Amino acid sequence: MNNALVSIIIPCYNSEQYISETLDSLIEQTYQNWECIIVDDNSTDQSWDIMESYQQSYPEKISIYRNPKKGACAARNFGTVHARGEFIQYLDADDLLKANKIEMQLSILKKNPNSIIYCDKVDFEITCTKIDKICSNDVKKYSPLDFLLGQEDVYPHCWLAYADNIKSQNWDEKVLLNQDGEFFYRILQNLDKVIYADNTYCYYRTQNTQSISRSVNGEKILSGYNTLKTLENVLLSLAAKEELYTVYQCLGNACTYYLFQSYPQYKSVYSEISKYKYLKYATSKYKTPKVLNNLIISIFGWKFYKQLLLLKR
Repeated sequence: MNNALVSIIIPCYNSEQYISETLDSLIEQTYQNWECIIVDDNSTDQSWDIMESYQQSYPEKISIYRNPKKGACAARNFGTVHARGEFIQYLDADDLLKANKIEMQLSILKKNPNSIIYCDKVDFEITCTKIDKICSNDVKKYSPLDFLLGQEDVYPHCWLAYADNIKSQNWDEKVLLNQDGEFFYRILQNLDKVIYADNTYCYYRTQNTQSISRSVNGEKILSGYNTLKTLENVLLSLAAKEELYTVYQCLGNACTYYLFQSYPQYKSVYSEISKYKYLKYATSKYKTPKVLNNLIISIFGWKFYKQLLLLKR
């Protein structure tokens, strides 16, 4: 395990503008014993030609496939089947890893069997300036229950995991929203620890409209809401009796995200989500990054604000 192979799995759809930068971030890794499995999800641009060029330049490291099905989850499942590594790193075709990401996480994860590790992300738009984030080298360990109750939003490329744990589950190919959340709920259920290490980070691109998972509609919102059943099953299986009220609050708060997303455009979806049995325990409030918007919400309510947003479009 001293020189363990890490499998990096990338689903790719119409990412001709970004895939080179993503692959360059792998080539620059300080830990070099990795393989990259790219699964093209029926792209219609020049993504395949670019991936093929990299594969020809790094044949011992990069493998490319065409997705026999459709969708990011199917692509990740296909890539995972072909993974040979002892550890698995997921990465989207438009996001980047800091050069020491794999090395730093691996140094900790190797000492913690049956665990998973994650780091922070730095958002960027079209051009990544790679502004350094100050790292504290702080390491925190959580039980899976405590981590899930904390409701921290962790993106797929922030994780590094043992392949045996990842391969114990499949990505649900029917899920349209919160695909990674639904998958990692099930992964975390059977682990001993969830580790946060502030010794590295990832880069997350916020402005790629061609990304497999960016657009949201009523069908996707309902699909995301239905992933709460997985979260519910996992939390209830992990919680002691005295922790159940906190679990109900967590589930109610998770539900509010889909409630807020569905109003007012998708009334039937909103009506369905409003019936969720744990919604009454929610403590989350609708907030925006802007003080003025939050003032409007505090005076007139979040529904009024959402209707106002609709009128501005």
